[in-house]
Amino acid sequence: IGSKVAAVAETLGMRVIITSRSPKPNAVPLDELLSTSDFVSLHCPLNAETKHIINRESLAKMKRTAFLINTGRGGLVNEAELIEVLKSGGIAGAGLDVQEREPP
Repeated sequence: IGSKVAAVAETLGMRVIITSRSPKPNAVPLDELLSTSDFVSLHCPLNAETKHIINRESLAKMKRTAFLINTGRGGLVNEAELIEVLKSGGIAGAGLDVQEREPP
């Protein structure tokens, strides 16, 4: 899914950067991705390494003008901390089509 989103973004003229747990030649560290991106789109599985990968600390690294998009799993984002950051203007917005507490 992530590669399809990247292809669409590139077609729209966006410069696409990625981070990855597995070695990829064009991947950058997560901190660099967060601090330089206008849009951060999550496309990773939920596991012990990725649970709450987006939290107060990671959101603080994002631009105040950036948007977070989560179409992966709800547990990737600490929703309470995201709400705090959104209310304080820490990032510009978020689009979530999944929630931390997902229906069965």
